Amino acid sequence: MHPGGNPAAARPRIDPNQIPSPIKMQTDDQVAYAQTPYGTSGRAGNPPLASTDYMAVDEGNSNPKFMRLTVNQIPTTEELANTSHLPLALVVQPLAKLRADEAPIPLVDLGEEGPVRCTRCKGYINPFCTFTDGGRRFICSLCQFASDVPNAYFCNLDMAGRRMDLEMRPELMYGTCEYVPTKEYYNREARPAAFLFAIDVSWNSVQSGMLVQCVQAIKDALYGAQAEQWLRPGVRVGILTFDRSVNFYNLSAELEQAQMLVVSDIDDMFAPIQDGLLVDPVASRTVIESLLDTLPGMFQTNRTADPVLGAALQAAHQAMQANGGRLIVFQTTMPIR
Repeated sequence: MHPGGNPAAARPRIDPNQIPSPIKMQTDDQVAYAQTPYGTSGRAGNPPLASTDYMAVDEGNSNPKFMRLTVNQIPTTEELANTSHLPLALVVQPLAKLRADEAPIPLVDLGEEGPVRCTRCKGYINPFCTFTDGGRRFICSLCQFASDVPNAYFCNLDMAGRRMDLEMRPELMYGTCEYVPTKEYYNREARPAAFLFAIDVSWNSVQSGMLVQCVQAIKDALYGAQAEQWLRPGVRVGILTFDRSVNFYNLSAELEQAQMLVVSDIDDMFAPIQDGLLVDPVASRTVIESLLDTLPGMFQTNRTADPVLGAALQAAHQAMQANGGRLIVFQTTMPIR
């Protein structure tokens, strides 16, 4: 009570029953899209939640699996944006996995001229661009600038102002497509894929059985029944192991067995080998399989408890920085250095 005897004004309380349940929202959203596909044109309302398993149909906007805003409604005024304090960002995942029942991303090859882009802002031509002057110019959907249509890309318009070849132009039909790049989009010729396996061979790796499972998994990936699905011609693979030091292996096909080179100075890490580190897995199959079969026994009595993952990552980076590639790490403990 206040001194004057008047009851204090009751503070508004939040009714727990009015707070939406995240679990219920996720369940309801999954049920809503269990049998119903989501069309990206926006007619269906807000996109499915990021946690929902759904089938998307590209109707001119990008599939939310590739691009998703953090909010579904954008504040229309600066005052409302400052008051709401809602973070506005775009989550981009260009390599998101599609469901088996979704259409694949179309590939567009426009030859040596490459993708058609706005002269002013360099935005790519897309389904929201409009064509004028009989199809000789297009209005950018981003900056509204009118750019000339390249001669090789020209096509007449129908009575509705649409290109006659619209259905044959995925870049004008779908919100997501891939382009075959021209030379101006890369500074070096494409090189075959490279995979470097970095394997923890510390005490915990050996005792837990991870090392045995790891070498078997690599053998299955390289030479198993499913290997042909990803092991394309020209692919190169390499192997390094690490405990208190980093061990590189020469896997050249000319060798009878792999040669191990040890770098123990983790404060001055370097790659002691270039030729023979990344090799053709078919030509060097005998050497690679022999090394993988030998690794569990080679480190069976290893007592090192703290593997130097950081040094292994530095060494792998130096070994692959010239040509690039993918590093696949097998680690059993929390890294400390």
